[in-house]
Amino acid sequence: MAKFPSIDWFRAYTRMLEQNEDFRTYCRWFKGSIAFRMDGQAVTVHFDDGIISEVREGMVDANYVINGTPLTWDRMLNQDITLLRLYRAGEIEIRGKNTDVMKNWKAIYWIAEGMKLVAVNNEGK
Repeated sequence: MAKFPSIDWFRAYTRMLEQNEDFRTYCRWFKGSIAFRMDGQAVTVHFDDGIISEVREGMVDANYVINGTPLTWDRMLNQDITLLRLYRAGEIEIRGKNTDVMKNWKAIYWIAEGMKLVAVNNEGK
């Protein structure tokens, strides 16, 4: 399996995410793009009404950027810790227009929680 944050990892992630009930419930109205960034490397995922329309390298034109260290991403992906907890502790950074981040927080949260699906799936292999 590809490693986070490679484009192949994100392609596997998006396939699992679209099948996830929480994603379908809480993100069905979400339009925007989120760049996931670590050590200067980023992958951007575009969403259109809960459908993933594009996955690409880089973060050009991303509406939101979630930035963290390798240790922080590892904790979020492999431990029982949420994006909210890491954000409040100042361990992960979410960039974007503040009012849009607040308006879309539930979708951003469930999109980030969906990343754990890849980690869980890798444990089973």
